Amino acid sequence: MTTLNLQAHSPNDILVAAHMLRAGEVLAMPTETVYGLAANALSPAAVAKIFTAKGRPQDNPLIVHIADAKQALPLVREFPLPAKQLAAAFWPGPLTMILPKHPSVPVATTAGLDTIALRVPNHPAALALLQVCELPLAAPSANRSGSPSPTTAQHVRDDLNGRIAAIVDGGACTLGVESTVLDLTGSTPVLLRPGGVTQAQIEQVLGREIAVSLAVTQPLGEHEQPASPGLKHRHYAPKAQLTLVHGTLRAFAAYAKREQPEGLLVFDSDVEILLKIDLPVCAIVPYGNDASEQAQQLFGALRELDKRRLHTVFVRPPAQDGIGLAAYNRLLRAADFRTQSPNFVLGLCGPTGAGKSTAATLLANMGCLVIDCDDLAREIVHPGSPVLRELAADFGAEIVRDDGTLNRGELAARAFVNADTRRVLNAITHKAITALAFERMRAAQGRVVVVDAAVLLESEIAHHCDHIAVITAPDDVRRARILARDGMTADAADQRMAAQANMDFSGHTTIDNAQGEEELAAKLRELLTSILPMDYTLSQL
Repeated sequence: MTTLNLQAHSPNDILVAAHMLRAGEVLAMPTETVYGLAANALSPAAVAKIFTAKGRPQDNPLIVHIADAKQALPLVREFPLPAKQLAAAFWPGPLTMILPKHPSVPVATTAGLDTIALRVPNHPAALALLQVCELPLAAPSANRSGSPSPTTAQHVRDDLNGRIAAIVDGGACTLGVESTVLDLTGSTPVLLRPGGVTQAQIEQVLGREIAVSLAVTQPLGEHEQPASPGLKHRHYAPKAQLTLVHGTLRAFAAYAKREQPEGLLVFDSDVEILLKIDLPVCAIVPYGNDASEQAQQLFGALRELDKRRLHTVFVRPPAQDGIGLAAYNRLLRAADFRTQSPNFVLGLCGPTGAGKSTAATLLANMGCLVIDCDDLAREIVHPGSPVLRELAADFGAEIVRDDGTLNRGELAARAFVNADTRRVLNAITHKAITALAFERMRAAQGRVVVVDAAVLLESEIAHHCDHIAVITAPDDVRRARILARDGMTADAADQRMAAQANMDFSGHTTIDNAQGEEELAAKLRELLTSILPMDYTLSQL
C-alpha cells in the first residue's frame, strides 16, 4: 500500500482525507495530544483496519473522536450533568469521557465493553476533518502497538508507512501525551489515565473529589478487562529496557555508575552535571525540565533511545502531580513497571580502637542498614566456596582445615609475607567482598546503607558512597579500648596502632569519638541530618 502524504493546512487535502474516511480507509491525523490513527467508528470493517495496521490487541478499546458535544448524543445512552459540565470546560481539549454506549456503536470499537470513550480534539486539522467527513472517528495513537506514541508526522511514517492510506501532516503535537481518561459510568468519577487535564482541574469543575484508579501506577491483572486504552498492555515503550530510578540526582548518578546502563533519560538540567561525572554510559538523552516540557518531549526522547540502539536505560522520572503524573504514567508503562529506589550509601571507616563498630551499631539503631565488611569477609570463605578454593590454589591447601573451614592463622602467615602476597590476597577477597556488598545494597531499595569497612578508602566501594565518615579518637583512648577489647599487651596494641599511623583520611568527614556512646550518637544524628536528602527518613532521628 502506498501511504499518501497530505498537509493539514490544505483545504483540498482535508477533503481528500475526508473522502478516504467515508470510503472506509484508515489514516493518521494530528491532534494536540499525539497523532491518531483514524477510521469510521461506526464501521466494524474500518475499525478492523486500525487493529491490523497497529498490531493492536483486540481487547484494547478505542477512543472515539467527535466534532462537538452534540455529536456525542447519538453514541451514548445518556449524557449526564457531570459530562455536560466537563464538556463545557474542556472540549475541545485533552479530556476523554467514558459513558454508557448506544447499541448502534459496534462492539469492535469498544472491545466488547458496554461503554464508549469520547473526546473532542483541540487541533484545527482534526476538527476540520471531523466536520467535513461528518463521522465519529475511532483514533488510537498512530504507532505500532506498544511503541512510543507519535508526536510528529515523521514518527508515524517510521511506524506505519505502507500500512495506512494517508498521513495528514500537522506538525509537532503541542501537548505530547495522550488525553486524560475519566470514567463517568459510576456514582464517583474515576481517573483511569492522567493526561493534559489534571485531577485538580476536573475536581474544580465538578466541585467534588474524584477517585484515581490503581491502574495509573500499577499493572492490571492478567485477566482484567481494561476500561480504557493504555491500561493493560505494555505501552509507549522503546526497544530499550527502561528502569525508573527514584531519588536525588546524586543517588541516581551513584546507582548508574554502579550498575552501568547504556543510556540515561534525564531532565535537561541534569545533563551538564552528569557529563562532569565519569559515568560509563553511551548516551544521555534529555526530555525537558518542567512538567509541560517533559510531557511534550517524552515520546520523541523515547524514540531517540531506539535510534541510538540502546539496550538498558535508566530514567529520572518526573513529579507525580499535575501533568507530571501523565508523563510518569507513560514512563511506568514504557518500563513495564520496572523501578528502583537507590540507597543513600554512607561509608564508615577509621583506625582500630576508634569505635567504628560502635558507630555502626548506633546507626543501625537509627534505622540504617549496616553492611559490615568483616562479616562479608567471613561469609565469602565458607567451606567449599569459590573464594576459599582460589585462596587454597594461591596459598596452599594447608590453609583449609580437615573440616573444610579456613585456617586464618595459616593464611595470615602466608599472605602477609610481603607486599606482593598481600596484593594477591586483596585481589581475591576484595573483589568478592565488593560484589557481595553491592548485592546487599540492591536488595535494600530506598534505604540509608552504612558500609562498615576498615580499608574502605582503598576499595572500590568508596567510589559508590554518597558520603564517607571517619571515626577517630586520641591515641590513649584507642589504646585503652584495644587492650580491653582484644586482651593483648600494651606493646602489641602500640604496634597495631603504629601500622595505621600513615592512613590518610583527608577530604572526608571526621567524627571524634573520645567521650562515649551518647556523645557519638548525637554527632552521628547531626551528620545524617546534614547530609541526607529530604526523601530519606530514619526511624530514630
